Amino acid sequence: MQMGVFLKCGGSMFRFLAKFHTTIRPPQSTSKLCSRSLQQLENKKCCYNLIQLEKLSTWECGSGDSWKNIEELRGLSLLDGSLYITIKGFRREDDHLHLHDVEEKEEVLTNKTNLSRLVIDFDIDGDDVESGCYGCYEQVLRILKPPSNIEALAIWRYKGRRFPKWMEMRSFPRLEKIQLIFMWNVEEWGWNWRHSLPLLEELKIHHCYSLKSLPQELGDLTALKKMFVWKCYELIYVPRLNTGLEILEITECFELESLPQLHLITSLRELIILYCPKLKFVFHGLRHLISLEVLTIKECPWVVIPKGELDQLVALRGNSDFFHIDIDEKLIHDQEDSTTTSETRGNDDDDVSA
Repeated sequence: MQMGVFLKCGGSMFRFLAKFHTTIRPPQSTSKLCSRSLQQLENKKCCYNLIQLEKLSTWECGSGDSWKNIEELRGLSLLDGSLYITIKGFRREDDHLHLHDVEEKEEVLTNKTNLSRLVIDFDIDGDDVESGCYGCYEQVLRILKPPSNIEALAIWRYKGRRFPKWMEMRSFPRLEKIQLIFMWNVEEWGWNWRHSLPLLEELKIHHCYSLKSLPQELGDLTALKKMFVWKCYELIYVPRLNTGLEILEITECFELESLPQLHLITSLRELIILYCPKLKFVFHGLRHLISLEVLTIKECPWVVIPKGELDQLVALRGNSDFFHIDIDEKLIHDQEDSTTTSETRGNDDDDVSA
């Protein structure tokens, strides 16, 4: 059964509106509710220009005239908490013109200083990119520059070829979490992170199929504790990492050839490396990872684990409440032949390349 719920709180002050798949409709000009201080709206099908609005769960934009919704979003400067923005299609030739008109004006989110979490989801069919709409993706992401005090940022299903400048140069002093998920076409991502992300604790990069490199300044993120890199098929290497990192997961990076010196990251609690067929390194210094609780290395045929190092680690961690190891046995070699094994594999590569 379809239902509409309208709550009236604080005497005559209208502060909350929830509308879910209902035939009951609020007044056509909902902006007139501003005088009653409407502060919370949950509605996944409409866009409003309510200057007193404080809570908004989802904001949906689409092609053509519906890009005006971005214009309306600019006026909601009191938005607080989390906002999920869904982009629903680039299907008209004049989308570039609509977006250009918006882009010429002030950014639509930077005035929302109470906004703490932002998700930008490009929920668009694949045909849109084939129609030459890469530029639309890039324009939208430029327009949706977050306020500088954002705490969590997620970008999903972005099909542009490059990130906007605000993702490379801007400072976000309170940003703690970044998610980049399903990026088909971005090959490079640079960010001057040395001073711009002092509180970043978690970085998730999933299904970025064309990404070849990560920002060189990763090692300067002194607050970074968790890093997840999954299904980045073209990623070649990972730069130096913060020595305070606690969780590192790298999965299905088929072109990955090297990793930084992991034994220097003595705070590591979880290290998981899966399905990286070109990854080459001899894991010297494994015994120094005295905080390790989970060690998983599977389907990485060119990785060498010195048996003596592994035995020392097990001896150190064996009495811990939680310690789990899952390593392909063929990767474990005696101390004497680990160097020989590595050199042999290197020679094999030379023979192949020759």
